[in-house]
Amino acid sequence: MPISSHNTTYVHFTDEQKQCANNIDLEDFLRCKGETLEKSGREKRLKSDKSITIRGNEWFDHSKEIGGYAIGFVQKFYGLSFPEAMIELIGEQNNTLTLAFKTYDKKKEPPKLFELPPKNNNMKRTFAYLSKHRCIDYSVLYFFAKKNLIYESHELSKDKLKEYHNAIFVGYDENGVAKHGHKRGIYSQGKKFMQNLEGSNPHCHLSRVF
Repeated sequence: MPISSHNTTYVHFTDEQKQCANNIDLEDFLRCKGETLEKSGREKRLKSDKSITIRGNEWFDHSKEIGGYAIGFVQKFYGLSFPEAMIELIGEQNNTLTLAFKTYDKKKEPPKLFELPPKNNNMKRTFAYLSKHRCIDYSVLYFFAKKNLIYESHELSKDKLKEYHNAIFVGYDENGVAKHGHKRGIYSQGKKFMQNLEGSNPHCHLSRVF
């Protein structure tokens, strides 16, 4: 839903106001603006732009590999200036800025430990899916597999009666430590499945060449 521009005359914002604006719960904010959010693991995905995921006051655009907090999101998503984004987030009433939306308290949920799912002993299913249905050359797949950027998982259901295989795309930080995992279903039939692994750092997301 588009947002109209506010009067952009100079307004001084305190550090406290900036912090409050950046801590706005984006899920709450977007729903109030009429946006629809879909569940994607512990994150929410914008129905109008499924490349964007939201979690509390944080966002990440997977197609452009950029992200941040509430102020930057409102500027980017709605095309507003910094003052306009501030007013949109924390409100304006009789020239006095007041908090308009609830803030996201990171203490509400403990940080989820990031953990990659166990590996399968081969990648036959993943290679077959990505080569036949995504038309990716085997040499490219071998390169990514050798660099440990992609592998096939072997996961069991809670009752241990079923096993699941997915393609896992791994993102690393500057020290070469795995910090992000994206899971994609490798079956050609049925509903498409994809989600980020819990505890993933969105800033370490592997570029989507697949």
